[in-house]
Amino acid sequence: MTDIVIAGAGTTGWLTALYIKGHFSESNVTVIYDDKIPNIGVGESTTPNFLSFTEKTLGISTGELIKNCEATLKNGIKFTNWTGDGSYYYHTFTHGEVDKYCSALSSGIHIDEIDLGSILSERNKVPYPNIGVRHDGNYEDSSLALHFNAKLMAEYLQKVAVERGIETVVGNIEDVILDNDGYVDEIILDSKRRVKTDFVFDCTGFSRVFVDKVYKSPMDSYETLLPVKRAMPFFLDNTDSTPPYTEAIAMKYGWMWKIPVGNRYGCGYVFDSDLTTDEEAYKEICDITGQTPHVPRKLTFKPGYHTKPMNKNTIALGLAHGFLEPLEATSIMMTIDMLNVLEKTIPHGNLINRENRDEYTEDFNRLAEMYTNNCVNFVYLHYLTARNDTDFWTRFRDNIPESLKKTLKLVDEYDFKKPNELRSHYPFPVKSLIQCISGVNRLGKDMIKRNTDEYVVSEVCNLIPKNKYIAAKSLNHDERLNFLTNN
Repeated sequence: MTDIVIAGAGTTGWLTALYIKGHFSESNVTVIYDDKIPNIGVGESTTPNFLSFTEKTLGISTGELIKNCEATLKNGIKFTNWTGDGSYYYHTFTHGEVDKYCSALSSGIHIDEIDLGSILSERNKVPYPNIGVRHDGNYEDSSLALHFNAKLMAEYLQKVAVERGIETVVGNIEDVILDNDGYVDEIILDSKRRVKTDFVFDCTGFSRVFVDKVYKSPMDSYETLLPVKRAMPFFLDNTDSTPPYTEAIAMKYGWMWKIPVGNRYGCGYVFDSDLTTDEEAYKEICDITGQTPHVPRKLTFKPGYHTKPMNKNTIALGLAHGFLEPLEATSIMMTIDMLNVLEKTIPHGNLINRENRDEYTEDFNRLAEMYTNNCVNFVYLHYLTARNDTDFWTRFRDNIPESLKKTLKLVDEYDFKKPNELRSHYPFPVKSLIQCISGVNRLGKDMIKRNTDEYVVSEVCNLIPKNKYIAAKSLNHDERLNFLTNN
């Protein structure tokens, strides 16, 4: 029988354990974790692949996640003040067509006025019952994601894991024993317990026990591109109706996340600590919120990803693989994507097969790097605004990565009537690129004109009242939560 170890817990570790147990039911799956590592649980945000993964792959209902994890629904992200004038735009998960967006823009109509996700978000509505979700409450479409309390999510997933026969071992990894071929053979804990293993998933977070300390995998740093590297998390009370979106509020030296979880907001200011102090950052938080919130601890991180997350019989996932910053919730998204890549690259899903191991290791790492680069580019383009009030904002226009320049050129040349490389810009569809580039006012006039269709212009005029009607008939966020919780 195969022994598979998940090193590290948290959301990444438990999601991985449940996935592996489902795909390798005959294997012994063991999660090793240190219960002394704190979990702030301020609030975490996901992308649509999360609910698809939990519902369809793991067999966990959205209602159970809501009941156990202070979860709320997410149509997308509201970007406030990113252009420096107090305005905002949405990046939503509902389906959209580029020709409709461009036809709207050519007529002086903002994308948010025709995008269903934006219209729903403005009204605190979610896409139910008319689209997106079946009446039995199961996730069906790619138009919704989730916010949740990270601490409660880890606790709930652990409970499910134990119920499904996954062994848990509490302890700190003290040593790792390799065999003659450099494969992990045994893990020694601080209790001196020895755990045999055939395959290890490194979910040890920033400790990066296997990918870094054992295999010394190289890391690409993105500090010069994405300079936010300090975070101050905190809570705010929520006395109003719960919005179905994450809010990202641009600040002087970074941005503040605002995630609705339970009856409060999990918040945090991520900023460039080279340009401002903790004291100045906290004053900015107080000024923008009108409150003096408690900051439990301050976090420092280095944006970057290991270029070889797979080494021998180990794969690094989540924070162990790397981290950019919280914008667009790419961390959990990447974990799920990498598990799907695993299924595609390892022959017949045989984790312990050493035949052709170098070949499929190379394939896995190549795909991981491609996904990572696309994430970097997508996050970076949000900063390409005309803001010039601080050194933080002006630096981005002179530092655009070459791969993003290529993407922006493809956007400028885009023609919805012709095949285009952007259609394979996984994991972010063309719709997302257009919505965000338009939001920071960088969408070229020629591109808009090229993708404007006279027939579609008239269709757009009809689309606005249609989507408003759908929104009027949709449930508000709290009603939808109650339905999912009780069904």
